[in-house]
Amino acid sequence: MNSEPIRRRHRLITRPMIVDTARRLFREEGYRGTTLEMVAAELGVTRAALYHWVENKESLLCEIHDEALDRLVGRFQAIQEADLPPGDKLAEAIRNHLLIVAGNLDAIAVFFQDEASLPEEPARRITRRKRDYDHALEALVRAAQAEGTVRADLDPRVTVEMLFGMCNSLYHWYQPDGRIRPRELADEVLEMVFGGLRPR
Repeated sequence: MNSEPIRRRHRLITRPMIVDTARRLFREEGYRGTTLEMVAAELGVTRAALYHWVENKESLLCEIHDEALDRLVGRFQAIQEADLPPGDKLAEAIRNHLLIVAGNLDAIAVFFQDEASLPEEPARRITRRKRDYDHALEALVRAAQAEGTVRADLDPRVTVEMLFGMCNSLYHWYQPDGRIRPRELADEVLEMVFGGLRPR
């Protein structure tokens, strides 16, 4: 008697809905603490219905990681190619990173909390992409140092690691619907960051 409503729900779910639900549950319960049955229950369908859209739980984790990196590096390439001085490019890159993290807290949380659960090949691919992004930002720091807008005595590697550590930790405490809006947060952080990076 209830089969028709169930079939209707099966038709209504989409892969993006499944990924959204998995992303939230992975953040709240942890990847290892989340089952496909839990994802299905949140969507009001059976686990069997999910297999029309997803191969397994690992495929969802990989998609969430790729999605997070796609968002982080997507606009960064345009910033690199923009006709701007290196210091301005660096500021825009930091602003972009902050806004992406603030606007995608679930994805960023899963990205860092559950990286160790990635299968071997996707883990290598994600590591390569992260390394390329790190090196590109280091190059911006060095260019800004050569330009004279960033202190020459700072190690670019340390600078980038500290910047990422500060930006990425937002998922632990930031509430985007709180009193500090994302763009206001980015303005404040940039003021603090460049207060320390500018030559004395």
